[in-house]
Amino acid sequence: MMPDLVFAIDGKEARLSDPVSLRDISGRQPGSYTSWIVQHPQLLGPRVRIVAADLRRESDAAEVRIDVLGLGDDGRLVVGAVLVDEEPDQVLPRALIQAAYASRLQPDTLAEMHARQLRRQGQHVTEDVALHHLVSHIGQALDPELLAKPRMVLFTEQLSSALGTTTVWLDEMGLDIVLQRLHAHQMGDQQLLLVSRVFPPEPVTEFETARPRHLRPVTRLDLAAEEPRQIDIDARREAGTEFDRPARPAPAEVESADPEVVYTNGFGHQHRGS
Repeated sequence: MMPDLVFAIDGKEARLSDPVSLRDISGRQPGSYTSWIVQHPQLLGPRVRIVAADLRRESDAAEVRIDVLGLGDDGRLVVGAVLVDEEPDQVLPRALIQAAYASRLQPDTLAEMHARQLRRQGQHVTEDVALHHLVSHIGQALDPELLAKPRMVLFTEQLSSALGTTTVWLDEMGLDIVLQRLHAHQMGDQQLLLVSRVFPPEPVTEFETARPRHLRPVTRLDLAAEEPRQIDIDARREAGTEFDRPARPAPAEVESADPEVVYTNGFGHQHRGS
């Protein structure tokens, strides 16, 4: 994969920056990656409010953690999973575990988490006020059925074919998943962070979300019977052409039990039969 090229432009002069490790620009401070997302919630998607970050809870089996938890204005949770190391294939299992735990969160638990997050930011609010902020964000009461279907946004520095293939397959299985890559660059004393969407690609995002998720019955379009052509029999006989070949049968009509059969070309474009 060709590395990203980042230039600083000064008139006609273009200076190329140097790619560096994310650990170099973060100072190896824990929580620095999640704090960037908290400062810029649009990294999780448009109109997302941060509920909490760096969640840790001890369970009977092991520590439960969620890197960043957001709430979209559609009432669905958004789980941001960040993995910056040399094993990109671990980001998907980590994201799936986080999304699974997030899917069990109830409105009162979210209000408690959000109140703690706001207190960490210097806003001394009660859990009732925090819940009011969440409800105001979506314009209606929190629906547990929607909360149980979180979206996932994966952040990683390294990519692999296994990560890409599995991400595409999970999307085809109906999971709402986005894969984003983090790039760090150094330009003199200035450090730059670039975030690029890997999947789904931006130009076809609407294409991907509109495509059918399930197979539907498809029937053949009825073919209009061709009008018989006038044949010059005398001319055919003089040319020695044989006439004993059986005529090709007309295409059989296929009747559908469902008058509302949907025809699709596999790319999201569809129309209904007459």
